[in-house]
Amino acid sequence: MDTDKKEVLDITLEPATPEDVRQTTKVMGGEDWELWMDALRNHNLPRAGRRHVAYSYIGPEVTYAIYRNGTIGKARRIWKTPRRA
Repeated sequence: MDTDKKEVLDITLEPATPEDVRQTTKVMGGEDWELWMDALRNHNLPRAGRRHVAYSYIGPEVTYAIYRNGTIGKARRIWKTPRRA
């Protein structure tokens, strides 16, 4: 679906490469989050009693091949939770 043009398109996506999975895991799987948390800790944040939360987009069943079973899903399975809270 091209939401800008309001058109439904028939497209084929190539499977993710191992490098695509690595990069997606870095961004969506937790490594970037861990860097943010390290930066917050370096400034004495987050404060005691506060929590950080990760939201994961699953989407409708029609997008499972891309999100749940694609690189984002692989990233979530590789890095289920941040290593440090």
